[in-house]
Amino acid sequence: MSSSNRLLQFLAIFSVVFVFFKIYYKIHDTPKNGDSDDSDQDSWFLVSNKTEIFDNWRECVKLKLMGLEDPVEFWKQFVDSTRKCDEEAQISKLGVTELEEQKIVIFPKNEDENNHNLITLGVGQSTIGEESYQRKMQKLNKNVDFFGADSTVDKNSEIYSKFGKFFPFAVARHPGFTNSSIEKNGELIDQNVAHVDILYFLKDILNVQKIDNLWIDAEGAEYELFEIFDKNGVLDQNDIELCQVNMEIHISEEGEDNTNSEKQKIFMEFVKKIIEEKKYGIFKASENLHMKIYLFNFESEYCWTVLKEQRNRIEELGEMTEFFSQKQIDEIRECFNFYATGGVLKTSSQLRCALRSLGYSPTAAKTQEYYKKQNKKPIEFANFLDICKDEQNSPDPLTEIIKALSGLDRNKTRAMPSRELAAILSQVGERMSPEEIKYLLSKVEVNGMVPHQALIEYISR
Repeated sequence: MSSSNRLLQFLAIFSVVFVFFKIYYKIHDTPKNGDSDDSDQDSWFLVSNKTEIFDNWRECVKLKLMGLEDPVEFWKQFVDSTRKCDEEAQISKLGVTELEEQKIVIFPKNEDENNHNLITLGVGQSTIGEESYQRKMQKLNKNVDFFGADSTVDKNSEIYSKFGKFFPFAVARHPGFTNSSIEKNGELIDQNVAHVDILYFLKDILNVQKIDNLWIDAEGAEYELFEIFDKNGVLDQNDIELCQVNMEIHISEEGEDNTNSEKQKIFMEFVKKIIEEKKYGIFKASENLHMKIYLFNFESEYCWTVLKEQRNRIEELGEMTEFFSQKQIDEIRECFNFYATGGVLKTSSQLRCALRSLGYSPTAAKTQEYYKKQNKKPIEFANFLDICKDEQNSPDPLTEIIKALSGLDRNKTRAMPSRELAAILSQVGERMSPEEIKYLLSKVEVNGMVPHQALIEYISR
């Protein structure tokens, strides 16, 4: 190979590797200020087996909670006990994400084009959580129908109607009146509120058979809604499938009627029944004045389809563990998430940057080739991992650099003039700026020369 060709070879390899280091330091030294709507998707491809996770969680809470008989003690231990079981069962691997206002969701991973829905019972003069969910679903190219109901019309109607349909009444288990806490002029006051039956609301007014997300903040009226979660209960009898639920559990101050103890007993019975019936899991519990819980329906095949594509991808990733270690896969995933938009790499430029940040050195043509193999469709993590496998089998760039330097070293000095290196980097291939060249030379130059060893050590640090 001629000297000029050796120079070109050196440049092509070296400039790519140097760009890798620029990107590497950008990732590790620069705060990630990207939109949280994108970063929340970093759990898309976490390893998950719904049966194993649910069974492990259920066995854990059975041991911790089923033996408790005192409602007050049960209430006190519930959050800590279930949180520990969440951790032991690794429920985070399901892709659980926390939104604004402590709302919990698992985002859909399948490619269906059907509209999703979110029903809010008790708007509470704030739609921050709903709007956060809407933004994130839009990034996934998913459409959502929003339905909100609240007996307090002022403000609630105005803010909810901006993105969904608002209903000016309360919803409860049965029609009639319920004593609820209503916010007026910034204060909560107890008053009788007229409400409609939840089955009538869902079946006749909304005409829904599938509920993707139900958010309940009924200001104390939620206790009578507990029975809708019963296996073979009113929802099952009417073929209504409920997937994900966020519910706030209110508890009044103790008074002469010992309201706390009564409600705590109802709550204890509700949780124990959930555990016994093996239909829902109760995750991510928290308590700050009131209890907040998240439920996911593991029995419904429809509800599980939101994770179906994730499960298929995990099966594909399982094959990759024979090639990459789990630690390597985690590092590749971190890099992928940094460059991905909405969980995918949408352009060949994004793909090339992601590969380079991992130390690979694909040419522009090679990157285009990878992208064309995907029919120019967005590249998901499983596809990206497969591309990384191909790159891993490519020649080691550092080895190639050493070969190139050896070919250029006609006088066997094991060094090259600084001006020669600067000319190459500024004129051929992926040209570097004068500032970048000056910075590089400040690190490796010795008396107007660049020792090969200094250059190699700098690149391989």
